[in-house]
Amino acid sequence: MASHSSIPNKAVIAAVAALTLCAFGRVVDHGWLQFDDPLHVTDNPHFFPVAWSSLCGFWLRPYEFLYIPVSYMLFGAECVGSRLLTGGGSCAALRPELFHAVSLGLHLANVLVVYRLLGRLAAARWMAAAGAAVFAVHPLQVESVAWISEQRGLLAALLSLFAVERFLRWLELPGVRSPWRAESVFGFALFALAMLAKPQAVTTPLIALALGIACGKQPVKTVGMALGPWCVLATAVAVVTRVSQPVDESMAPVPLLARPTVAADAIAWYATKVVLPVGLCAGYGRSPAFVLADRWTPLVAVATAMVLAAIFFLSRFRAARLPAAIFLSALLPVLGFVSFIFQTQSTVADRYAYVAMLGPAAAVCLALGQLCRRGVVGKWLLPATGIGIIGLAVIAARQTSTWRDTGTLARHACMIAPDAALPWSLQATHELAMRNGPAAMAASRRGLEIDPHDAESWVKLGSACALAGDYAEAERAFGAAKASVLTDRQQVGLGSNYGRFLLDTQRNTEAVQAFLAALSHQPRHVAARQGLGVALTRIGELQAAIDVLRSVLEDQPANAGAWVGLGNALLLAGEPREAVKCYGQALLIDPNDAAVLANRARALIEVGDLQAVRSDVERLRRMGVPVDDELSAAANEREPGPAGDE
Repeated sequence: MASHSSIPNKAVIAAVAALTLCAFGRVVDHGWLQFDDPLHVTDNPHFFPVAWSSLCGFWLRPYEFLYIPVSYMLFGAECVGSRLLTGGGSCAALRPELFHAVSLGLHLANVLVVYRLLGRLAAARWMAAAGAAVFAVHPLQVESVAWISEQRGLLAALLSLFAVERFLRWLELPGVRSPWRAESVFGFALFALAMLAKPQAVTTPLIALALGIACGKQPVKTVGMALGPWCVLATAVAVVTRVSQPVDESMAPVPLLARPTVAADAIAWYATKVVLPVGLCAGYGRSPAFVLADRWTPLVAVATAMVLAAIFFLSRFRAARLPAAIFLSALLPVLGFVSFIFQTQSTVADRYAYVAMLGPAAAVCLALGQLCRRGVVGKWLLPATGIGIIGLAVIAARQTSTWRDTGTLARHACMIAPDAALPWSLQATHELAMRNGPAAMAASRRGLEIDPHDAESWVKLGSACALAGDYAEAERAFGAAKASVLTDRQQVGLGSNYGRFLLDTQRNTEAVQAFLAALSHQPRHVAARQGLGVALTRIGELQAAIDVLRSVLEDQPANAGAWVGLGNALLLAGEPREAVKCYGQALLIDPNDAAVLANRARALIEVGDLQAVRSDVERLRRMGVPVDDELSAAANEREPGPAGDE
């Protein structure tokens, strides 16, 4: 155990927490990102509203090919909390502030657990605090803290690190250590939950083994046998994850003999960014194909192998073994030995190094201890350590600002990694959301110059061309996307976007087929069902359209577009009163939608409620919206008086 320090423990913790808040505090004011946030939270149909039945669904089956029910429990709780704080209904739009605050809180909790873990290795309390501070404010941690979608990684890390802490506490118990002691059972349960928050936590037993051996409380054999059940569970989860997550067929298979080279390159990249944390962004484009095509890769792989061999086989470097073992263990699932979905874009990503940063934190802690033992303390060691940590915090704070919104994130990524496809795809997504067709076209084309086989970029180019009114070019882009090798998720995106394009060009029957094709891969996809309802309405299949749109509203009662579509279908089906109710629901969500207000006024004409028609027409005029002759005539029409009046 660490020796006592004259510095109070609470003061040490408060100082590290304050530094962390200075580096990351501004994240609370950041917005949602069009980078998986809609997939996981803002467009997730299970959160509109949050109900026990929808939450249970996360435990029964994967959502979007991810089985992470514990993370979705947290997202669901945050959705409820966000709506309570803003006074919105159970299906109100979500605000990001609470989600960002929770991410920051999870990171602070992780820092505290890291401090406790390092306390078992440190010669003094301030050394453990220095290591924890490096873990807290290193710029590689920014992506995990600033990106709401990666909250799952923060949660998994907290559960994993706390599981390791409980396991080490169990090893420290005097006398007979029964596996049924509270510390052991609690640690095992936390580990299980961690893997249900993010499967990358499967390597937690390796981290526990490394720290258990380093602490030296028990023989290696005892530590290893105690972790046996953890390893069995980790193996089972790894198999289930591999089966449930689809393989991207557009990715060229990496030969087995080439995978160690890809892994060595990734290790070298992460090690470089730990020492020199600059040039960080959301996508680096370091796919296996890119890495293997680089003529410097063999040299990097050999150098990496030599460094690792020296650390683990030469006694003079034994002090680096524990940090290296932790670092490599945490990264093992994403080094490229086994392919994973994001590897089509890049083998390396900042978020994958979150738990791995425990290794460099331990290195700092142990290095400070060695310097003290050698008498190299002086008056400069503590100030120099503090200056280095503050420097990391300043870089992290600057990096945090690049995650403020989608546009800022995309522009920064395009500047840092202009030869990677992902930043340009992200830029195209942002421009499409801003309804800027020409800019979205330019970004999509730049991405396709880098990767001509990127189906998502072809789909975005098609949508951008349609937005810009270039329908011939849009047709060609969607055709190129259809000719690509697509995953199920990409098939859904293609069908949904192509269907909307067909609706824009009044090819309604073809639009029905496009939406049905998307739904054959994901039957509950909201946008595809909503588009299908509109297309069915246009071709006169009114009852089918009504049924589809009602199914959308069962999943998303706050979907204004679905209410409008249902109102249109009901009006054409001769049910104007029901249509009025639907338009009213849409206006509760967006009171300033002039087109919906005009539609309701037309439905009210058929109902015969001229007073309500006049009210809606007056609202349209106050909004400065031109009113057509039909609505003006109805608004000016006199109400029939009592019988016998003239």
